[in-house]
Amino acid sequence: MKKLQLNTLLPNITVGLISGVICISFELSFAALIFAGRLADHLSFGVGLVVFSVAIARLLIMLFSSCPQLVVGSGTAETAILA
Repeated sequence: MKKLQLNTLLPNITVGLISGVICISFELSFAALIFAGRLADHLSFGVGLVVFSVAIARLLIMLFSSCPQLVVGSGTAETAILA
């Protein structure tokens, strides 16, 4: 296992924060797309459900993947089918 060094830690944290913000904005828009129309009353529950499920998926990929630097999120095709 590699030691954490300050010169590599800051760029990794920066990239993680930026990709997290981008992915959360995608997840919020996907939840709004899925929970539209008759499901609009349950939008707050849908947002929580989508964000929680993606967080669990990211955690599992980070822990058990042979390539831990992957960025995981919902797919646009699956979201369009669910909507």
